[in-house]
This record gives sequence, C-alpha cells and structure tokens, in this order.
Amino acid sequence: VEAMLAGVPVLLPPRFAETFGDLPIYCRPEEVESMVRRLAYDDMARRQYLGELQDIAVERYSSAVIRHRMAKTSLSTAEQEDAATPLVLSPAAQGYRQTIMNTVPIMEPTA
Repeated sequence: VEAMLAGVPVLLPPRFAETFGDLPIYCRPEEVESMVRRLAYDDMARRQYLGELQDIAVERYSSAVIRHRMAKTSLSTAEQEDAATPLVLSPAAQGYRQTIMNTVPIMEPTA
C-alpha cells in the first residue's frame, strides 16, 4: 500500500489478487524482470496508470481514511482523534528513543 501511495509500480504474486484486486501488477518471481521491462516501454501509459493507482490508494488507504475508520472502533478515543493533541510517549519510551538516537551511529552516505 505504501508503494501505491507513493505512486510506485507494485508487483505482487497472484495470491494477493483477492486482497488488492486490479490495483497491482501480478506476476511470478521469474516474470519480474520481464514485467519491469514492460513497465519501462510506455512512459505516458505507465504514468497515467500510476497516477490512477495513487489516487485510488489515497482514497482507500491514506492516513485520513484510516483515522476515520479507527474512529468507528473501540480502539479509538477522542484524544486520538483530535489532530491537535500532541503525540507524547511515556517517560520510559522517551528514554529508550533518546538513547537510541544518541548512541546509534548514523551512517553517512559513501561517495
């Protein structure tokens, strides 16, 4: 779904057809290279397809839609639904996050 939201071609095994319908391109692993070449063949058609795929994915899977769906469940609270409510971790989680951010070396890109 993230690839669809980003407008990136999605290649999946046929077993996902029931879940995602006509949105992705289905192929077996040995067909991926051929499918990528086919995608590269017609830029205009690919862009149109990806634009439509992205529009549908945003309509069905965007964070706004998910937030709306969650509001209808018992997992939601008024505080979670309010976008103005700051997201605050517990002190233990804040400490862990800060430790990771301060002690894990950040990999610099290589030339």
